[in-house]
Amino acid sequence: MVVGDVISLKIPGFENTLKSVDQRCSGDVERVVVPADVVVLRGRVVVNEAMLTGESTAQVKESVEERGGGGRLDVEEDKKIIVWGGSSIVNHKSGGGTSAVPQCSDGGALGYVFKVGFETQQGKLLRNMAYTENEGGTTSTDTLIFILVLLFFAFLAALNVVQQGLLDPDRNRFKLLLHTIIIITSVVPPELPMELSLAVTNSLKSLMDKNVYCTEPFRVPLAGKIDTCCFDKTGTLTSDEMVLKGVVCVDGGRMTALQGNVGEVEEEVLHVLAGCQGLTVINGGKVLGDPLEKATLEGMGWELKGENEVGGSGEGGGKSIRIVHRFGFDSKLKRMSCVIADDKLKLKLVAKGAPEKLKEFFNADTVPEDYDKVSMAHMAKGRRVLALGTKALSQDVTIGKVKTLKRSDLESNLTFCGFIVLTCPLKTDTTPVISELTSSGHRCVMITGDAVLTAAEVARKVGIILVEAENTLELVKDGKEWRAMSSSTPSHTFKHEPDNIQFLPSLVKKGYQLCVSGDALVSLLSSSGSSLLSAPSLKLLKAVVPHVTVFARHAPKQKEAVIAALNAGGKFTMMCGDGTNDVGALKQAHVGISLISVPEVESKTRNAMNAVDLLKRIEKLERKLVKAKAKKDGDKEAEITKQINKLRKKSKKLKAGEGGFREQIKKLKEAEEALDNVHLGDASVASPFTYRGTSISCCKMIALQGRCTLVTMLQIYKILGVNCLVTAITLSRLTIVGVKQGDTQLTALGLIVAGLFFFVSVSKPLQTLSTTRPPSSILCLPALASIITQFCIHLTFMTFTVTASLPFLDPLDASTIPDAAFNPTPLNSAVYLLSVCITVNTFACNYVGTPFTESLRDNKLLSKAILGLFVVMGVCVTETFLPINQLLQLDPFPEWEDRFVNATRAGDMSAEELGEEGELGRVLELVKTLGFKGFLGAVMVADTICVNLIERSIFRKLLGGD
Repeated sequence: MVVGDVISLKIPGFENTLKSVDQRCSGDVERVVVPADVVVLRGRVVVNEAMLTGESTAQVKESVEERGGGGRLDVEEDKKIIVWGGSSIVNHKSGGGTSAVPQCSDGGALGYVFKVGFETQQGKLLRNMAYTENEGGTTSTDTLIFILVLLFFAFLAALNVVQQGLLDPDRNRFKLLLHTIIIITSVVPPELPMELSLAVTNSLKSLMDKNVYCTEPFRVPLAGKIDTCCFDKTGTLTSDEMVLKGVVCVDGGRMTALQGNVGEVEEEVLHVLAGCQGLTVINGGKVLGDPLEKATLEGMGWELKGENEVGGSGEGGGKSIRIVHRFGFDSKLKRMSCVIADDKLKLKLVAKGAPEKLKEFFNADTVPEDYDKVSMAHMAKGRRVLALGTKALSQDVTIGKVKTLKRSDLESNLTFCGFIVLTCPLKTDTTPVISELTSSGHRCVMITGDAVLTAAEVARKVGIILVEAENTLELVKDGKEWRAMSSSTPSHTFKHEPDNIQFLPSLVKKGYQLCVSGDALVSLLSSSGSSLLSAPSLKLLKAVVPHVTVFARHAPKQKEAVIAALNAGGKFTMMCGDGTNDVGALKQAHVGISLISVPEVESKTRNAMNAVDLLKRIEKLERKLVKAKAKKDGDKEAEITKQINKLRKKSKKLKAGEGGFREQIKKLKEAEEALDNVHLGDASVASPFTYRGTSISCCKMIALQGRCTLVTMLQIYKILGVNCLVTAITLSRLTIVGVKQGDTQLTALGLIVAGLFFFVSVSKPLQTLSTTRPPSSILCLPALASIITQFCIHLTFMTFTVTASLPFLDPLDASTIPDAAFNPTPLNSAVYLLSVCITVNTFACNYVGTPFTESLRDNKLLSKAILGLFVVMGVCVTETFLPINQLLQLDPFPEWEDRFVNATRAGDMSAEELGEEGELGRVLELVKTLGFKGFLGAVMVADTICVNLIERSIFRKLLGGD
């Protein structure tokens, strides 16, 4: 397929049965995926764009004939006529009537291919996934600097070996060079990438067990750094399920009260409600489209009777209208309109949209004085309000002519009909999750397309806004003034000072919280004259955006600009959303999380949980009633009975009494199973994280796992850093005296390190978020100071061990020659056991644990492995079980008398002289007192105590651990 091809969009073997449609919508059968970006030339296509946008609601794509007007194709403005590559076909129509574009012979919709391959929407997403730059928990710059510091110490150790080796004329120069290279390269940990990948991979597995899927693994540790959590409103904090509250009409130039029975309003209002929608009915009568529009039709008692025909059901079954032409909803215009023909074939335009936007299209004579007051009053209660308008078209406008007229010509001089008021119930765990994120030091922000008042009230309910309306300021008057949302406090008004932006933090410190609309945001940028995502715009935005709590009436590009500005201001952002409007912001955020939107399942879950809660309350009151009857307390008995009857009425509405607790638990399980069966494509692959669920609880899960992964990666850096430095010094010290380590010893040590690293990487996050934040880089001062201090301690005890072992080394032993084969010696054995002890200590003391991961005691695998290794080392030092020593190629530890024999053979000095030789003498006095095995055991114990004591008492507090 190439650009310019004309294709048929259809489902092969399509049968007009409800069963086949349900299967395609649920993912039970293979979906028909469109392979390119296509403009619909004729017909109508219903597609599921969930894989691209996360929007589970099927989208209706009209033909280019329905677009009206002329001009070039604009992919942003003309989305309603474009089928994106990667979307799946749910239904199709070939198109009827007369047209200059021919019909497809196979009954499909006719389409024109204008983008293929990686240029399509799907291709761009795949390219981003495949070639996204790694910006993991610790940056490449940090890693490079860290390795350079280690190399510096390695060069010092290697220089010492070279100096000593060159003094020996018999030393093989090539093998000396080889030993030097080994010392230097031992400091650059070859297992570093593997260990870091292991930590991230284990985190991905843990997230998958919780139904969280990630397409960009490097973002997992970034989740541990987030400090700003951004949320969409509808479908994220609240359910996608819309509940129709009623309609506010106009009567005598004044707004009426809210009318709950929508079916009884004037016919003109009914026509707007029924005709201004983009719903479609597919085979078998299944209705697809916006939940708001479905809720409106259900509330007014009307139904779709055909592709473009809407009629009343029940008593109003005789009423019907036909939709002639649609101007789809546009997020920039914030309105939609349709041309309809009533049962008398009279054409009229019906429109709905944001009250503040649609007001400018109304005839001023039809707008009541209390228009703004009423709309704002309902918005202040967290409700969604849309203005309704209509306009009778002149008789010379025919159905054929409508499609040639411009939208701007039709949408003018409208008659205001009233407001439609809807509400979205909050999701059950929204408030507790927001509360925990806020209490743990995360700043929570709302970015939504809803009105400012509606968004602010919902934000207040869930805990994002923590002050009352009089202390909530909105940017008004084209971005020139901050004004309190409560009309009762007009004195709370502050002039916006673009030249003195520091006044915004002062407002926040005074206890105010700020809200900004998309238009106000654009007005702030009017002076720069640049696009939203340009450098000058971001420079202005990053001074304002970090202080704002609610961003309302924001188009997709504006949402993306807000996230970009937060990032530019040094914030680490998380964005959680579920729909088309959130895709840009999800991709822009450091951590973008897409939810699955399934209103039916959400409704079922919420009703079952409410029913269970009611049954529990009734059961509790019934127990109180029994006690009241036993005490013969008539007043209390009557009061409790009244409460029980009230709750039982509520339970009847929810059908909570049917089947009792078991039935409700069964419904909850059915809802969970329904989510498990949702196709993974029903959430946006544009976001790095996808949650197979509808709750924002995944934000907490990802933040916890991110902190756990970030801390684990920093632990790995510290452990490898200390071990590699100790290894370099050990190799250099042993090489100078010509002592090596055996193959078995190196293999055993490698297995120990690999096993301990694995146990560290599988550590689990805690269940609660702490206010303490993990360090974001290995280059922070506490981490570097900790590494250097641990190294100095280990080096000190290593020096003591080497000093104590040298006098027991037989100078006539051929293995002491630098280029000779390996042979166990007391020095080799002592240094090896101490090296193992140091390695184990680095894991034990650098394990951070709470408040980011489970404690060392709770990490059973790691704690038992460390304890077991200490026991084995104790057995080796005391020579309790000699086969272990022999397996590890350890030389039998010498007695004090052995030193005199070796010293005499060396012919160096007498025993008395050697025993009184300064520092060496003091160390040997300890060896004489404790014995060689006792001294080695004491050194290992002292090393363990010192590093753990200093790390846990000083650096652990600086790094945020216990």
